[in-house]
Amino acid sequence: MNRNQNYFYQSTGVHLSTARQRLIKKILFNLAQEAGRDECFVCGDLLSLEDFTLEHKKPWLYEDNTLELYMNVDNIGFSHHACNSGRSRKDTPGRASKAKSQEKYDENHKFCPGCKETKKLEDFSKHSARASGREVRCRRCRSSIKR
Repeated sequence: MNRNQNYFYQSTGVHLSTARQRLIKKILFNLAQEAGRDECFVCGDLLSLEDFTLEHKKPWLYEDNTLELYMNVDNIGFSHHACNSGRSRKDTPGRASKAKSQEKYDENHKFCPGCKETKKLEDFSKHSARASGREVRCRRCRSSIKR
């Protein structure tokens, strides 16, 4: 952290990058309201600043024209956070493997994306911040990554 960033943090209790992102979000939301584009493009309901997100209408990752889709302003829409996260593309390579791993999951077993095997829960270290309560990769895969 440089001196200005440190001073800003000491004065406000917020990191400068966080404050900058919040300000950009407020400016975008204000401009969307002024332009009459403050409705969720997914569900059509009115947006609030708290729920306001910016997203690509058409998924761009894993497409032949990735950069074109990503940079296209007409491909940008505003939506609620819940509508945005609920629209995640299901047919991307990463999503497909995640769906496969969830098929193999039961309460006593978990799929390890590292070795691509379903293993007993005891083979995964505990991790309280994760939804499953366990690490993503098994102990053997995690130890090989650390080396």
